[in-house]
Amino acid sequence: MAKLPPARSALVRIVDGVYSALWPREALLREHARRMLASNAWPSTSRSRSNAYRSFVGAGGSPLADNDDNLAELREQSRGLVRGNPIAAGAILGKVGPVIGVGLSPNAAPMRKVLGLTDEQAEELSSEMETQWRLHADSLDFSASRDANAAELLGRAFQAMLESGDALLVRRSVQRKGGLFSTCWTLIEGDRLCNPDGTGDTFGDATHPAIVSGVEFAIGDTDGTPVAYHVCSSHPGDYAARSQTWSRIPARDADDNQVVLHLARKARPGQVRGIPDLAPVIEILGQCTKLNEAELQSAVIGALMAVAVTTKGAEGIATGVNPSFESTTSTDGHADEKQIPAGAMFDLDVGEDIKQIESNRPSPLIEPFLMALYRQIGPALQMPVEVLIKHFQSSYSAARAALADFWDYVLRERFWLACHVCAPWYAATISEAVARKYLDLPGFFSSPLRRAAWLNVGAWLGTAQPQLDPLKEVNAAQARVDGLFSNREIEAPSLVGQPWETIVEGSARERAKIRKLGLPTGKQIGESIETESTANRPGAPVAPSHDEQPGEDDVAEGRRG
Repeated sequence: MAKLPPARSALVRIVDGVYSALWPREALLREHARRMLASNAWPSTSRSRSNAYRSFVGAGGSPLADNDDNLAELREQSRGLVRGNPIAAGAILGKVGPVIGVGLSPNAAPMRKVLGLTDEQAEELSSEMETQWRLHADSLDFSASRDANAAELLGRAFQAMLESGDALLVRRSVQRKGGLFSTCWTLIEGDRLCNPDGTGDTFGDATHPAIVSGVEFAIGDTDGTPVAYHVCSSHPGDYAARSQTWSRIPARDADDNQVVLHLARKARPGQVRGIPDLAPVIEILGQCTKLNEAELQSAVIGALMAVAVTTKGAEGIATGVNPSFESTTSTDGHADEKQIPAGAMFDLDVGEDIKQIESNRPSPLIEPFLMALYRQIGPALQMPVEVLIKHFQSSYSAARAALADFWDYVLRERFWLACHVCAPWYAATISEAVARKYLDLPGFFSSPLRRAAWLNVGAWLGTAQPQLDPLKEVNAAQARVDGLFSNREIEAPSLVGQPWETIVEGSARERAKIRKLGLPTGKQIGESIETESTANRPGAPVAPSHDEQPGEDDVAEGRRG
């Protein structure tokens, strides 16, 4: 049985800490040498088979060391790629569009049994709560800057999180003239979340809280629960700012309502900040940018007409004989450069010849090579390559599989946003509506149980999944409903993005309006078209016109006959 490597002593850890602080390069070499010794004393099947893998040394740092210490550089590279690389920009925007769409709407579902409501009361109050949410969410007053409603603000926040790794949404209260609600939200870029005065991280003690990357934790906290966020008054990269101050914003208010929403996807336990969505593919995308620029420049140069001229002597082209060539002076003062005007006619002298220089740019191998790279980028971004490059050139089944795979990601992102953003937004809006007497929800503020029951949402609905063949999708949904494998409440949002109750109520109002106006329904229109088509067929009996209606004598004669 192999012997386990001994644990590091306290003295070794102290020495390693000193090296890391003063001589990081030497510390890295020490760690590399230690791992190499450990690999020899701790054999494994993979290392014994591969010499290439033997030299691989992975990072063994904490989430803070691996992620937070490199976050500023990752943000700059990520946003630079979004500005300058079409694939990076398409990946970010291609996620924001389907996930957010035209916004996420709540399907209010107060818990009937907990609240003691009948079905009719629950439906009526659900409709009232959804109305209050729409009045607030559809207004530009929803954002503190009054330049975005809830859907637009959610899209900005989600895009900021993807590009920069994280972002903050801070709740404020601003009473505006004529406004229905004072609650509003402001979006803060993740760069502004940092330690006061640019100081290093402090891990706290018995009398001081820990502040890590601008996030403050309570004294003696061992669960990693943030209590406050330190936000700089201006962006660190804003060189025009005269002075910078830091504000401490509590994570929750006195009633334990969320004040700060920290949008960050955390993959490791103890991770404080999020990393940009493009982090795994930054290097590949950067190289693709250089390759595209070089290939494009080569193609532009190759598109310019270049010719090789053969003359009978060393004196060059006789421009006096051939005025098509214009003599120009080079930078060294010699008239040795000739230019050909557009649409020039060549009148060559005896012994002169012109041959065009062919260019092999753009290279026919560039597209297959880039596609091979895009197939690596797609899985890292959770986007099939067809969705990443917006090009569906394979079969119908493959295109449908790609969309279905990507839509699984969309639904997971919507669920995450609903839990971390939409639910606090909804709670803040309904709470203010109850406080302002817009809604009458008994026990909302007095009982935490009843408050949670009132705020229950069945689902946050967004734009429906695109359908390649809508008829097949509808038939499949109908088959699932008929076979009792599903119901209309489940199928309706996935097909049209609306609750089934909303669709039914709208259809009922529509049919009542049609009957009131005496308009034909869809079925009657189809029957009238079929009747008209039959009547116009050759040999069909012709109906008498209004002027040729049978008179009373004709009717009587017909009866006698």
